[in-house]
Amino acid sequence: MFTIYELSTGKTITNEKFQESDHDQEPLWVDLFQPTETEIELWNERLGLDLPTRPEMEEIESTSRLYVEDHALFMTATVLSNSDEPGGIRTTPVTFVLGEKILVTMRFVDNQPFRQFIRNLERRPGTRSTPAHTLSALLDSIVDRLADILERVGTECDRLSSEIFRSDTEKRKANQQSELLKELLRRTGQNGETIAKSRESLMTINRIIVYFLESIKNLGLDSLVPHVKGIGRDVQSLSDHANYLDGKVAFLLDAILGLINIEQNQIIKIFSIAAVIFLPPTVVASIYGMNFSIMPELRQEWGYPFALSLMVVSAILPFVYFRRKGWI
Repeated sequence: MFTIYELSTGKTITNEKFQESDHDQEPLWVDLFQPTETEIELWNERLGLDLPTRPEMEEIESTSRLYVEDHALFMTATVLSNSDEPGGIRTTPVTFVLGEKILVTMRFVDNQPFRQFIRNLERRPGTRSTPAHTLSALLDSIVDRLADILERVGTECDRLSSEIFRSDTEKRKANQQSELLKELLRRTGQNGETIAKSRESLMTINRIIVYFLESIKNLGLDSLVPHVKGIGRDVQSLSDHANYLDGKVAFLLDAILGLINIEQNQIIKIFSIAAVIFLPPTVVASIYGMNFSIMPELRQEWGYPFALSLMVVSAILPFVYFRRKGWI
């Protein structure tokens, strides 16, 4: 499907009512959302362009994402989607095609920045009167959304940190502690994945901004340069913040894995101590279990109590020694 917006009025034009002759002088934004091959061919014919297919949009080479063709700028960015769903965040390509009188966007996921921008465009028509201004505003909306996501990740990291280093963790039962650590590990991994995808998106947007700035002078839109440079500064600051959060997530991950190792060592320690404590009594029992014909103690009335007492003493002595060393 696709939607056409008349930038000067903010009016939405449906496909049935769209006539090129009526709008050949009007700046337009054509939003192709999950376009079919038929719709792509239709707009290729109308605009005289060669719009990329989805596999072409997903290519990672700079030359495949940033280029000029038929007097139009083709720019593809990676944008986050489903960022409000726990664990459902993913990246999708979005292509911007900027011409003198038209802006075409191609996307296959209903991204939140686009929804927000469309609402603003309908409330305040005419504020983005040219395709270039519309593109810069869309990039600004995407960057704002990335900032919100990174702020949310930072808050979640602070919450995870307080939960990991709480002083009452030793009071929990072993099974409760194990389940808690697994949950903390899962949440930390999700935050790490969100940060990684945010950094990927910021990298592609930064490339678009640099490429867009180089092309603005040729379009005679010098007044747009300060705004686009401001977006570039925002992208750089968000990239630095994402790097900081990535380091924090790595620290939290190391802390969780360290707690898991401590928990495992505690379990192994219990079995090791039990093995050492019961080893001497086992040796005593093995000695008196040997079938030699001459073992004087076996024929005495005190032999059995003596063997039991020796086994108890041999178990108590290692226990006392471990307690004095502070190992248990």
